Order: sequence, then structure tokens, then C-alpha cells
Amino acid sequence: KQLVQDYSQYAINEVQWLIKDSYQVGTFTAKTKSTSPTISVWYKVEGENAERQIDVENIGSNMPDIIKNAFSETKYSDTKIWTVDDIELENRYTDTAQEQVYEVELNNVVDTKIVAELYFNAETGVLLFSKEEISNDDDSDDKYIVTPELELAVKAVYANATIIDASKDGDEIEVDVVTEEAGIKRETEMMFTLAYKYISSEYEITYEQLGAKYSAIKTWFETPANGYPTPENTDEVEITEGKDIIINNVKCNTYVEIEYEKSSNEFDVMFYLGADNQIIKVEHTGEIEEEEKGKYANGTFVLNEGNMSSETGSLIFIDSNGEIVENAYKLENGENLPGLTSDMVIYEGDIYIVSQAGGLVIIDATTLKLKNKYTSELGEAGRDVPTHLSAVGDDVFIRNGVGVFRFNLTSKTSTFVEGSKYAMKNRMARIGDKVYCAVGSSLLILKEGMDTPEQIVKIPGGKQFASLVPSSDGNLWVSAKDFMSGSAIMKMNVENQTFEINEIGYSLDPGVHSTQKIGAVEDTLYFMNGADLIRHIFTDKNAETNTTVVYKRFDSLTDYTSAVIYNGLGIDTVTKKLYINLIKGFGLNYLSNTILVFNTESNEVVFDRSYIDKTRFPSGFQFTSNY
Repeated sequence: KQLVQDYSQYAINEVQWLIKDSYQVGTFTAKTKSTSPTISVWYKVEGENAERQIDVENIGSNMPDIIKNAFSETKYSDTKIWTVDDIELENRYTDTAQEQVYEVELNNVVDTKIVAELYFNAETGVLLFSKEEISNDDDSDDKYIVTPELELAVKAVYANATIIDASKDGDEIEVDVVTEEAGIKRETEMMFTLAYKYISSEYEITYEQLGAKYSAIKTWFETPANGYPTPENTDEVEITEGKDIIINNVKCNTYVEIEYEKSSNEFDVMFYLGADNQIIKVEHTGEIEEEEKGKYANGTFVLNEGNMSSETGSLIFIDSNGEIVENAYKLENGENLPGLTSDMVIYEGDIYIVSQAGGLVIIDATTLKLKNKYTSELGEAGRDVPTHLSAVGDDVFIRNGVGVFRFNLTSKTSTFVEGSKYAMKNRMARIGDKVYCAVGSSLLILKEGMDTPEQIVKIPGGKQFASLVPSSDGNLWVSAKDFMSGSAIMKMNVENQTFEINEIGYSLDPGVHSTQKIGAVEDTLYFMNGADLIRHIFTDKNAETNTTVVYKRFDSLTDYTSAVIYNGLGIDTVTKKLYINLIKGFGLNYLSNTILVFNTESNEVVFDRSYIDKTRFPSGFQFTSNY
């Protein structure tokens, strides 16, 4: 009687009734002049009252107008590959129909084992999500009705979730939802007990989308001692989350599995994380076939500008045992670097070196063999004294006296980056696929293929950027200065561009240095103040205890006094060794110089070793282990 009342618009002759999970389900053919869809209706019956919960209307394979446009923009509209098998409209009822969803089922013409499901919002026609899977011939109907209690349980975990479907799986309820985080929509499978207690969620993202939340995983891959190559940004990551889950007999809050290929090798790395997203345990499979690497694969590089009038640039290498090669590039290539080589970066197995004379050299990072060089091809990027660079994808961002230019290695074209006029004469920083470049109190966030910054971030308090250094957790260390309010060390969250700030009672102006004034080992930072080495513990918010002079002057370590700290310092974040370049002075005094090495693993900074008279106006340090 209730069904006839609810569907009075149809001439209903026969209704087939079944009982499913305490619901009475009626199925009938709804005949109209143009269509005859089959409708199944679930009722919750108590005494003489029958309350409609859900209906599913099978409308065949004819596409409703509301979803035609959205469907035509998907790859599934290619009729040479996909055919529409079935379309259903699902309505959930309270007082009125809620969250109406069209489900479009498709068959793959090329591979008949594959099927696809697309879900569209029935009111707007917007595609909610799509998925492909191996076809399952099991047509058993395990649908579970979404009750208000179940909906509340879902929203308690994901407040913005859109429920697509629910089914019963033994003693558990599986709920398919669409969630959105940081602008990324994803399909998530949630599991609940029959009493609506949340068990877990499963979803897939890409390695790039792990973000700061799972920075511990990215740090693990970036640590050479772990021995596994880093996945590509597009590699798929499977994540299982729950308050208290047990996976492979390990109790954890999150389980992350990454299967990927690298250099013809297959890897499967599994991470078990606690409530704070820190790693409890790592398991991995797959043999690592060691690639043939050159003798420069593990160590420290010191780039030299050379004397402006009488020398070319040169590249020093110090291996992991402390042995030094004084002119490694010339040794491997039989020629000198250009003159005034002022900056270098290591990226994707290559070293990029820029010269103030207007040249770009690309060499293999482990053999130092020349791969390519550019001079006149740089165009505007190679003029006005290029001093710094960064690389991402097929682009090299080059800073010169005018600003920053994007040089594309394939097209060999240079274009000016909007807003970069008079960019800071100091190193840029790369984190993932983004390059960070400072211009006064503005931070430009640059990406491959873009001549306009993706975003411009203003530094708090009106200070000026001084140094940019990537942090071990995937964020950005910043030193900042202001002639009125003093200096500060800041940590910028790269996800939301917020700053945590510690004011410092020392000058952090890089002065004549064109490399970073600060270096960091986790949350402990070091910088120079005159001839003193200063340590700052960022997590200690007590200004009286967080900053300490850990080494006063270096006269006892050299055979000259009043040394000039030339082009800052560098820290190997893996070995935790700190390097400092000193020169006796300018003129011919640059020939008297020292590379000092300190061990920072203990509470005290301990002198380790020195290299005497090896540099020629050094341009700073780069460490293979940091990359």
C-alpha cells in the first residue's frame, strides 16, 4: 500500500517482495510512454508503518541529459574502448530525496575483463569519481542502507564526505565515500562495525600528494643509508588509516604501502606509523641492483669562482673518507670550467653550474663527465652577471643582475619570471617540484613551465629574506633581517605558507656571502657572527638558552689571523659535519685559505680536520647525501 502511494505516478501491476537485512524490498517495472525502468525500493517496517529508505532506479543504457556533458569530457566517452552497460539512479530518503547519485557502469571493449564505474551528482551532473576494476561475476546484492547513525559515524571521520554507496561485508559495513583534502578529491573505502564503530579507511594517492603529513616517509627515502631509491611523484601510494589497526601483526594507526619501479627494479616498501605519523616499523621487498656509480657519488663538493683576472672556475671533491681531489672537473674532462663559477645545484643525478661570465654547465654528479654546456643559448639569462640557479624538470631558473629567468633545456629559450626584478643575490631553494626565490620581503614560488609565480608569500613583520634552506621535514628554513627590528630565524610550512618565528640577537645579514648564512641539522641551526660559530635550537623557545656561541674564532686552526669567512657555511645533513670556508683576505691573500670541518653530533661542536690552501674564492658547498 505504501509503495503504491509513493509511486502513484506509475501504473504498478506486479511487485516482487524480498526481505534483506530486516528491510522489505519491493521491485517493480515503472512503465511510462517512453521508458520502462526497473525500480527496487527498501522499506523499514515497524507495525503498520513503512518508511522508505532508498530506491535504485535502473534506467538501462541511455544517458540522462544531466550527465551527458560531464561524461563526454572523460576518457570513458571513447566508444572504441568503452561501452555503457547500465545506468542506475540511487535516491536516499529522509523527508525528501537526499544525495541522489547516478552510477554508470561500463565495459572495456579492448580488455573484456575490465569494467569501470562512474558516479555523478544527480542534481548538478558533476562527476564525483571514477574507478576501474576487474569484473566480478558475483551479482549477489549486499547493499546496506545508510542510516542517520551511519551517516553521523562517517561525518565524524571526514566532515566533508559524500556517501556514494554502502554494503555489508560479513560483520562489517563498507561505505564508499568521496572526500576532499587540500583540493584533491579521492575515493575512500571506510569500514565500520555493525554498531557503527569506525574501524579503518583505505584510499590511494600519489607520492607527491603525501605532503607534510607524511614527511617522515619522504625523509626515509631521501636518506641514502636506507638504500632505496625515491619513488616518482606520480607513483601510487595505498594508505590504510584507523585509530587502532593491526596490519601484518603490527599494531599501528596508519599503514602506507608503495609499490614502484626504478631502473628496471621493482620495490615494495611498507611503513607502519603511530599516532604522530612517525615511523614505527619499515618492511620492504625487492632486490636492489646497485647501479654502477662513479667515484664522486658520495662526498662533498666545493665550487671555486677562481680569480677574476687569472683563473677559471674549478671543482673540489672531498670523498667520504676525507680524501680530496683538487680540480676534479678538469681531471675527468681535460678542460677547465668557465671563469667565475658562482653557484651549483645537484638535481636528478646531474650537477648544474652557472658562471658569472654567462655560461651553464651540466655534468654527471657521480662521474663529473660533461653532459652539456650552454653559452649564447642562454640569451637574457646569461647576461648581466648570472650568480645563482635552481633546476626543476626541464627548466633551469637563473638569477642575474636583472632578476630571474626560466631557461628551458629543450627549447633553449629564456623568459623573464614576473615579479623577480632584483631577486636576492643568494641561493634559491628547491623543495619537491617547487623553487623558492626571495625578492626583498617577498618569496616567489616557482614551478616548471611557468613564468608567473604560482604564489607570492610575504615575510611577517616586514623583514627582508636573507637565506633559504630546505628543512629535513620538507619545509623551509628562512633567515630574515631588518635594520630596525633585528634578525630572525623562521620556519615556513610549505603547505599553508605560515611562519613560526624565533627572534635572534645576532646579525643574520648575509653581507658579502652569496650562499646561505644558516645551516640546519633537523631543528638545530648554525650560523656565523663575525668569527664566532653560533648554534640555535629552534624548538627551544627560551631566548636566554636557545642561542649559544659554540666556537670562538678560528685563529688556532690557521697560520694567519683575522680570517675572512667567505661564502658562508654548509652542513651535510646525513653525516652532520659542518664545513666553513676561510680566506686570509683579498688581493693575493685569497691564496692563503682553509676549509674547516667540524663534527656536530655531540652537544659540543668538535673540530674534525682542515684542508689548507685548496680553494680559489670558494662559492660554497654541496653534499651528495643531501640529494
